[in-house]
Amino acid sequence: MQTVDFLMPTIIEIEKLKKEKKINEALELCNKTIIKNEDYRIYEEIADIYIVGQNLKAALKAINYALKLNPNSAT
Repeated sequence: MQTVDFLMPTIIEIEKLKKEKKINEALELCNKTIIKNEDYRIYEEIADIYIVGQNLKAALKAINYALKLNPNSAT
């Protein structure tokens, strides 16, 4: 039986916003999602946003938290 990944539509929307260079909107959606569900994939997205914005200190913090939540994180 296959499970539905309820977070995937949000991740797709975050990726779309990043592609459109709507970084603030993407980060806002990440933050709203974290409040509802603390999933390591959202922290991966946050890290990616901070890398694009060249805020490497914040990116590393997000990466480390993603790894804390899931040691097999793709970060």
